Amino acid sequence: MHLETSRLFITPFCLQDIDAWAEIEANLNVRKYIDGRALTKDQAATYVREQIESYRLHGFGRYAVRLQSTGALIGMCGFMVEPHGIDFGYRLNESHWQQGYGYEAAKAVLDFGLIKLSLKKVIAVAFKANLASIKIIENLDFIAQGPIMFSGFTVEKYMLTRNNVGG
Repeated sequence: MHLETSRLFITPFCLQDIDAWAEIEANLNVRKYIDGRALTKDQAATYVREQIESYRLHGFGRYAVRLQSTGALIGMCGFMVEPHGIDFGYRLNESHWQQGYGYEAAKAVLDFGLIKLSLKKVIAVAFKANLASIKIIENLDFIAQGPIMFSGFTVEKYMLTRNNVGG
């Protein structure tokens, strides 16, 4: 899988991404609406390896988001199997917030999932206070489903099915 947008390359994670991913995940602001804890390098390495395994097991996972201009890893976007369904998520390095990269990556990956992977239903969750993430989710035509418990936190659940995808 290799996606290109006007400014981004979106590709599977590889082991060479571990250091850059660890740097992103060490930032408490990046992790604020996940669990509020920075990941260690070992935890970041485990995450990258889990994504590589997910590609093999499920045919999808979270993908590396890179700048076309430099090839630098700036975040991730993709799908993960969770108890509540196929979860769609994204996360960017703080230095790349508020530049439209989140929506740009999310739109490309979501279209890939719905069209190429033939996913019929995708779930997204976000803390109610995470307004930037909710804006992306709503701009992608996800429909609010109400609060759920996820990893010990109350989060807002959103669902997108092929039937409610906008144009």
